Amino acid sequence: MTTVSHQGLIADCPSGLVQLWDLPLGYTDDLPTGGSNRIYAIDTPQGPLVVAVADTFNLSDADQRAIQQVLDSLELDPPG
Repeated sequence: MTTVSHQGLIADCPSGLVQLWDLPLGYTDDLPTGGSNRIYAIDTPQGPLVVAVADTFNLSDADQRAIQQVLDSLELDPPG
């Protein structure tokens, strides 16, 4: 598991969001006050695949298991 932390206070951010990173096509992954993301890094033949799942703190154990089952079921083969 990887922990990403922020040194400042989210309250100090003008939008109330911390921008975790920029993604393709102009999308950004932002973390709101009190928010949490679970970040999964999956090794693939073409490099790491990063999956970010919003954690609303009210995910049931069944939902968490379902997310893990989806991630465990991924089979990625090299192209060609």
